[in-house]
Amino acid sequence: MERERSQILYACIDRIVSELNARFTQNSELLPSIPQSAYFLSTDRVGTLARLYPTSDINPLVVEVEAGTAKSYVSSLQSHILTLSDLRFHLSKMPNAFRNLIRLADLVLTLPVTSVENER
Repeated sequence: MERERSQILYACIDRIVSELNARFTQNSELLPSIPQSAYFLSTDRVGTLARLYPTSDINPLVVEVEAGTAKSYVSSLQSHILTLSDLRFHLSKMPNAFRNLIRLADLVLTLPVTSVENER
């Protein structure tokens, strides 16, 4: 009986993991990279990501400019930015300068939650 439970449980876990991998790695190269990456706030990638969501009121051209400015701003900060949430926190201190980039960060931070909510 225990063996059958384990087989069913492992099969379910494998299915869930493969589904998550399929959904969240397909466009992962477009997501804003970690600050240590060479692609951190890459204007091309940020602009492409913004173009994927035309109804989000995020201007792709403006967000590319904001990304370049934000990269300079972040490099001048004394604190370490390790996550997208950290980046969003620092950008929110200057909302007029980074309006589109903040919206894009909000969108990326809520994507996993929104996807899971739709599955219910």
